[in-house]
Amino acid sequence: MNGSNAYIKKAPFMKRFVYPTSIVLITWIVSTFVYWNSSKVGSAGLHYFLADASGILMFLSIGFGSILIYPMAYFRGASTAERIAASLVTPIIWIIKEEIRVSEFFTLGKTLYYALNQLHVMVILGSFGLMAACEIACRMIVRKRTGDQIKIVTALPVSAMVIALIAFYCSLLWEGGVHWFYFFVRIYRAIFL
Repeated sequence: MNGSNAYIKKAPFMKRFVYPTSIVLITWIVSTFVYWNSSKVGSAGLHYFLADASGILMFLSIGFGSILIYPMAYFRGASTAERIAASLVTPIIWIIKEEIRVSEFFTLGKTLYYALNQLHVMVILGSFGLMAACEIACRMIVRKRTGDQIKIVTALPVSAMVIALIAFYCSLLWEGGVHWFYFFVRIYRAIFL
């Protein structure tokens, strides 16, 4: 491991955590602002273009931001905990924003329960799956560049990817996610009705 330690220098916190996180977080904030205000432009064509482009950026920054953040943090010497935290900042802030939004209509208990809906669960578990894939890819790069015989595929990243794929299948693919939704509603009824 000596070669990889020499290859990856621990950068200051701003460079290894704040900078990678900020890229995705600011992209999400700006794209959200543009999306919700795109109807205020005079041209219908420009409105649809801005809405589509910013909507895609919003989706990518929330659901796939860890693909950018995790490797940047990894190669700047961030610890595993820092890489995970940095990758989860944007999805967690998005979920908190959604929780605040629905709290205008629901009680506190129902608002907290809403956090377990399939989109929120999928974003978090999907992020862990993407982080696991990034971990394996980063190890491959380090091994190739340093010649260190580090383990590339280990149980934890593989487990995270398997759990993410199962969650993706159950929440979105298996008959359109209807089974997860029914499960979600049954628990809701048991708790709140």
